[in-house]
Amino acid sequence: MKIRAASYACVRARWLRGAAALLFTCGLLLAAQARPAAAADDSPQIFFDQAGSLDGLLRALKEDAASASRRAAPPVGEAKAVTPILVTVCGLEFSKISIGGIEYDDLVAFWKKLFPDRPVKEEEIRAEYAEMQAMMHDTAAPAPPKPDDYLAQDLAELARKAGVDVEIVNFAWSRDPKDTERTADSFAQKLLALRDAPATRGRPLYIAAHSWGTVLIYEALMRLQLKEQIIEVPRLVTLGSPLVPSRLWVRLFKEKCNHDYHLQRSIVKPQGVRQWENLWAALDPYSNTLTAADRNDRVDLPAVPYEEKLIALLKTAQDKKAVKADLAALRNSGRWHFSYILGFKAALPTIGADVCWDIPRAYEGQMLPACSAPPASHAAAPAP
Repeated sequence: MKIRAASYACVRARWLRGAAALLFTCGLLLAAQARPAAAADDSPQIFFDQAGSLDGLLRALKEDAASASRRAAPPVGEAKAVTPILVTVCGLEFSKISIGGIEYDDLVAFWKKLFPDRPVKEEEIRAEYAEMQAMMHDTAAPAPPKPDDYLAQDLAELARKAGVDVEIVNFAWSRDPKDTERTADSFAQKLLALRDAPATRGRPLYIAAHSWGTVLIYEALMRLQLKEQIIEVPRLVTLGSPLVPSRLWVRLFKEKCNHDYHLQRSIVKPQGVRQWENLWAALDPYSNTLTAADRNDRVDLPAVPYEEKLIALLKTAQDKKAVKADLAALRNSGRWHFSYILGFKAALPTIGADVCWDIPRAYEGQMLPACSAPPASHAAAPAP
């Protein structure tokens, strides 16, 4: 009887285990049928292995969990930052600027056209004419010709020192003002290509332009806007821009180009430009403030106290020639026109000062993407 009871208990236990396995399998089948088709397509098959154990089921569940982990979006903090693109445009090559034929009488005639109700200020016009001649024939400190991508090179070095991750794309051109209209159209197509190309689509597109390059890139943006092809630009930076000249002779040159190359006469902020930063210097004859810009930073403010001290010294100094030479060095228009990217240096022995202003470092927050603005102390030098 004990043997029979033991055999019956063994059979009963095997039957219960078989029934449990059957119920578990039915539950899995019902659950599989209840799942949406799309979810079933994404999941691995669930099955027992050849020995009839649950090892195959557990292995399949682990694989399914691993697959779901791979399909999930990464956390926001782990998402890789997108490298922004910085488009650079250089200015004219001075040797190709054909304004040497402008005479004093031309400036007088242009004054009368601009200010018909104001008397002609001959002293001011003569000063501007002398400045124009000095700018075109700077024999005191002739600068070597700059490469066609000088702005790209200088900003790349600035970004390297600042630790800013950016891809710089230089928009090359002949740097001849006669190519203005054709180049503006070409730049418009290049901007569209950068916006739409698979390799660059969706990446932030910043722009930094110097001198006449600011005119070209502005024209490109506005010509696209007229065609309702808006380019999104988080920041446009203009350096030494002659878009709205302050000097009479630069205005005459710009007015002639407006007519010859069908340029925009009224300057407004292009649609799609989120922030417009304009760096200018009163001692740079090509630059000026731009009311259309969101921000105008005058980079030559540190020179003001030195200039005032030299002007005061000129009234009492015995060697007035030496003081005038220092004033000319401090006011060197060619150096100031490139100071935004090269900085400014000048020796002023009559007041015992050697000035050196690292302007690119002071304004790297404006010129480079994803770079915070530096403290205000970087942008100014102590008074002499």
